[in-house]
Amino acid sequence: MKRFIAIFLILLSAVSLASGCQKPVEPDDPPIVDIYTPVPYATPVPTPELTMPVSPTSEPPATDTPDPTATPYQADPTVFDDAVFIGNSILHGLFSYGIITHGKFLTKTSLNVNSVFTSYIDGSSVPVIDELNSGRYGKVILCFGTNELGWPSLSVFSEKYEKLIDAIRQRQPGCKIYILEVLPVSKAKSDKNENGVTLENVKRINEVIRVLCEAKDVTLIKVPESFYDSEGYLPADASSDGVHPKLDYYRVWAEHICLWIMGVRQ
Repeated sequence: MKRFIAIFLILLSAVSLASGCQKPVEPDDPPIVDIYTPVPYATPVPTPELTMPVSPTSEPPATDTPDPTATPYQADPTVFDDAVFIGNSILHGLFSYGIITHGKFLTKTSLNVNSVFTSYIDGSSVPVIDELNSGRYGKVILCFGTNELGWPSLSVFSEKYEKLIDAIRQRQPGCKIYILEVLPVSKAKSDKNENGVTLENVKRINEVIRVLCEAKDVTLIKVPESFYDSEGYLPADASSDGVHPKLDYYRVWAEHICLWIMGVRQ
């Protein structure tokens, strides 16, 4: 019996020693954090809102009034179907180059506001002015002034031009009359001062034409801006002789006249 009690006491002592070797849990030790658990109080970074870029081919916003400087207009040559062109060799270039193929041309080299009553178009038996008796025209487009730059009196030029306007209205009642400003000349041509062909005389005669148009209720068609260099002369590369435009400039002039008659440009 004593032997049994001794063995029990030995076993009890061994158990007590083993439990004394364990490390007690410290109350302040941090807890283990699961890697899949979000960090508390973390503020999410907002994702920027995506903005689609504006396509360069997008249609511009519609407007009530079209802007002629932003919207290209197509020149319609059919506006010349009922037109007759009367004038000098500068105007004739629109026909001879084949740029304007609508309407009728009554043009001749050296023609002026006085000789229009006595000169004949090649193959005709009547003066230029009387050619208007053989048809009906809604528009009459006139180009005079260059051949008259050497005339000693601007008042005579004005009187003759006024007489021409009256003669046209007599032969074509109700027609719309347009007068083209005289084109500038190149600096080289102006400096030669041959037969009064100078830029100063062009300016003077154009002022007479502007006054005449207002007095006679005639539509004035101004010269395109591209026909002037920085000093107001016809650009040197625009003409071979300083007076008659080259083909590219004729094309610009024809489109300009067409758009003016269409009412797009003025």
